[in-house]
Amino acid sequence: MSPILGVRRDEHRQRRVEALREGEPFSQRFTATFSDDGNTITGRWEIAEDGTNYTTDFDLIYRRVDTQRAAA
Repeated sequence: MSPILGVRRDEHRQRRVEALREGEPFSQRFTATFSDDGNTITGRWEIAEDGTNYTTDFDLIYRRVDTQRAAA
């Protein structure tokens, strides 16, 4: 069975993204929210080793870096 990957975006605010992968050897899902200013993405990967019961695999935070200021 090949994995299924689905991606969904919150159409109203366009600030939330979800991805789902179902298949062997385990299922995964990802949810992320964009900050109001668009500079930060806060997300979480979850894993279901039995294909049903999800637990947190890891959390993540991406922050946009001001490359102009970082180079100075």
